[in-house]
Amino acid sequence: MGFGDPQESSPKQQFSETATQNPTHSPSEAAHAARVLLLEARWSETTPLEAVRGFLPTLGDCFVFVMAAHENLHLGQVSAWRRVQGMGRV
Repeated sequence: MGFGDPQESSPKQQFSETATQNPTHSPSEAAHAARVLLLEARWSETTPLEAVRGFLPTLGDCFVFVMAAHENLHLGQVSAWRRVQGMGRV
């Protein structure tokens, strides 16, 4: 069976009928799964920074804040600086 063979790419009724996983990927995938489990276990740990614990009580809250909102704070600082310098708003 070659590349693009319809028998290889057609949907199957049973999961067991599909091609098996390539064994060269399984160590990498297992390591990734282990990292995910470790990170998930830490999401609910208390924030180590006492100053932010009031609004970011867990490590998961901290991560979401840094990934989704932290940059906006700095963009606001740049915008305020621009206005002080007489430049237009961003």
